This record gives sequence, C-alpha cells and structure tokens, in this order.
Amino acid sequence: MDLDLSEVLVGGVARLGSGRLRDIGVRGPDGRTARSHLHGLGANEVAPVAPSRDYVRILATGLLEAGAWDTGALAAYVASARGAGEWSERAIRHLIG
Repeated sequence: MDLDLSEVLVGGVARLGSGRLRDIGVRGPDGRTARSHLHGLGANEVAPVAPSRDYVRILATGLLEAGAWDTGALAAYVASARGAGEWSERAIRHLIG
C-alpha cells in the first residue's frame, strides 16, 4: 500500500476513512516522529479488551525499569487500569518476577 503521509506530517493527523482505525496521529515536539493509529470513538464507547501477555509484560517491565515503583506497587497500578481485564495483581507480579 502506498500511503501519502504529507497531511499527517504537516497537520498532525490524517483522516483516512470511516473504519475503526481511521486516523493516523503524529506526536513528537522533540523532532522524533511516532505514528499512532486512532479510532474515532471515545473510551466509554468501546468495550475494553484485556491486553495480551506480551503487552502487559513489556509495559510492566518498562515501568519497573523506570525505578519509581517496586513490583507490588507496579502490579497494583497496572491491574487497576481500565481495560486490564482479568490481569490481577498476582498474575502481573508473577509475569514480571
């Protein structure tokens, strides 16, 4: 697929249609570009889906490496997040060791 990104690079967002993931947003005031595929619904308009094991592991490990929380506090924080689904504090602690 050949995608013209000029609109998103100039204006920050490109509207690509009416599908679920219809926008591409760009963030990066420091000059670094990150693309994000966005949907047009609010958080309360979609049912949360529990994240995958790999996603939780990467997220939790990164937060743990930042050094602000110990394993217990981090597991409690992640488990309490909207959309954490069936991820309990115990399961998260076990996942990140």
